[in-house]
Formats: sequence, structure tokens, C-alpha cells
Amino acid sequence: MSDAECREEVVLLACNIDDMTGEELGHALELMLRQGALDAWHTPIVMKKSRPAVVFSVLARPADAARLREALLVHTSTLGVRWQTLQ
Repeated sequence: MSDAECREEVVLLACNIDDMTGEELGHALELMLRQGALDAWHTPIVMKKSRPAVVFSVLARPADAARLREALLVHTSTLGVRWQTLQ
């Protein structure tokens, strides 16, 4: 199998969240996986004024990206979602 045949296009959705509890984040993460995300995770970060936060990331098939983006907006406190297409 050639390198080109092994490539799969995916969409990475991401948003910064600084006002949800660990339990709420865990629930949202499990929901993303149940709704068809290839993977989902949150990574600790520090925002301005040293506020603790997380980057909530979801890896999705292109066909599922819009639905999962909407689910992020509904089930988290984020006001916006960044996305990029990756191979």
C-alpha cells in the first residue's frame, strides 16, 4: 500500500474552556465519543491572567465534523470552535 493510499482526511475541532468542572468536561468528552468522534481529549492550559483552562479537542471524520461542532457548542460553555483539516 502506498503512502497516498494510507492517508485519511480528518477534522480537528478545538475550543478553550475555563468555566466548566472536571465532571462536566468528562461528560462532554464521553458524549463526543458516543456521537462518533474518532477521539476526544482535553489538555490543561493557562489563559490570560493565569486562569487555568483546557483545550477541548475532538478528532472527527469530515462527514461528522459539523454535527460534532454543533454538539460542542451545545454541551460545553464555549462560544466558538476552531477547526482544521488534517491528514
